[in-house]
Amino acid sequence: MKKVIRLVREVLKWIRKGCIVSPRAIYRLSICFACKYYLVDKKKCIKCGCYMPLKTKLDTAKCPINKW
Repeated sequence: MKKVIRLVREVLKWIRKGCIVSPRAIYRLSICFACKYYLVDKKKCIKCGCYMPLKTKLDTAKCPINKW
């Protein structure tokens, strides 16, 4: 339940900022692609369980293993 609440907060912050996809999001996702914890077929991180194409767009979100 905590993960859902955290995700909702992050998405609301992103919406308030205008849903802008920054170059930082593209960079973050490229790091995820090279990570051993990234599930390519599901586009998820097995460490945090997040859907990474969305999480990487959220400026306040952080990588669970501090890669970005």
